[in-house]
Formats: sequence, structure tokens, C-alpha cells
Amino acid sequence: MGDRGPAPRREAEVRRTNNKGKATQLGPAELQELPFEIELRPDPLPAVDGWNDLVKELWEDLKVDPARAWMTSADWGLTRIVFQILSDALGSTDEVGHPIPVNGATQTAILKHMATIGVTEHARLRMQKEITLFPREPIDTEGNVIDINTARQQEVQ
Repeated sequence: MGDRGPAPRREAEVRRTNNKGKATQLGPAELQELPFEIELRPDPLPAVDGWNDLVKELWEDLKVDPARAWMTSADWGLTRIVFQILSDALGSTDEVGHPIPVNGATQTAILKHMATIGVTEHARLRMQKEITLFPREPIDTEGNVIDINTARQQEVQ
């Protein structure tokens, strides 16, 4: 799926559904036939001591992010490598000790990895992995319209 263009709509906002093809799914029987063991929802390792403080914070945030639901041990391993690169880039200084800005290629690679693992809602919608953190009440399509001032007064009370 491409990275360009607007993010897809949430499932409740879609008017029509197109045939999107079939995804390969492995059930318990297929998983047992594999010649290796799969750890579903692995626990990530702790942050590396030498990492930049911002990178450590992002690592801790990722441990409780909705994207964790789909991350495998390989995703966590690659993310550790990406975070090491980010930490090294943020800690770079020139000969005088002034910080060197992170170059565009590094920024692009890091942001692309974050989109690949579904860190932002935009990325999750592209992956067709919808998470409803704050469920909305269904919108009344019958034309039940109220005055906006009345609605504001009800919210204040």
C-alpha cells in the first residue's frame, strides 16, 4: 500500500466496501506445523542505557502503544536498531561540540519504520488495523437536529 494521499477512512465512515482480496491467516493448526515456535505478543527488552533520553521516552511509549498488538519479536528487534541509529544521530556533535542536526535520509528512514509498524493512527488506517480508543456515539441520520446554542449549554452543565 502506498504512503501518499490521504489516510483511509475509519470503517464506520466508509460508504461502500470493495473486494480487497484475502489475507493469509495462520490458525492454531498451521502454527503448530511450523518448524519453529512463534511467540505472540513478545515482551520488548528494556531501553539501552546509552540511548538519548528522548529515544528512551519514545521506547517506553511504544511499549504501551496500540501498535504493540501487531508487533512480533522481529519488529521489536528492528525497532531497537532504528532507535539506536536515532540515538546516535541525536547525540552527534561537530569538532567544537555543537549538535549536528539529523540528516533528512535518517529522518525519513526512521519515520518510515514507525509507519511500517503502525505507530500513528494514519499508519494503522493504511494497514487496515483500526483501534477505537474513544468510541463515539452513533450519529443520528434521521435528521434529528438541535440548536447549536442548546447543545453548548448542555455540554457546559
